[in-house]
Amino acid sequence: MRQSKFLKTVGNKIKQIRKEKGISLYKLAKISKLNYNHIKNIENGITDCHLEVFTRICESLAVSVTDFFNKIDL
Repeated sequence: MRQSKFLKTVGNKIKQIRKEKGISLYKLAKISKLNYNHIKNIENGITDCHLEVFTRICESLAVSVTDFFNKIDL
């Protein structure tokens, strides 16, 4: 899988989980203590994120990293 497709797949899944939980992008940024634009770019598959950032996003969405990847088609 090409990296850009992987980034878009992961970003779309983050966005889907966030919306299912009724969390705004602004609120996710605040909870995770990350920059709003950084999360927006991750969700849109524009920006790659470090494992620490990804873990903070998962924790803020109350989903384990394992569950996240179990729910994603790679």
